[in-house]
Amino acid sequence: MNTTVTAPVAPAPAAGVRYVSVAEYADLMNMKPRTVYHYIDRGHIPGVVQAGPRCAYRIPVAA
Repeated sequence: MNTTVTAPVAPAPAAGVRYVSVAEYADLMNMKPRTVYHYIDRGHIPGVVQAGPRCAYRIPVAA
């Protein structure tokens, strides 16, 4: 049996979308970074990408 395992790949960004850090998103939305982490954990921010465990989150925003 031949099985190939590949690492997950982040989706290509759509036109007019840029990704920002949690701190940048918090500044844009006038909230604290801890609140952004809570929103991410609860699924309130769609399209959040994390490259792997213990890696920084990238949040899509309209350019």
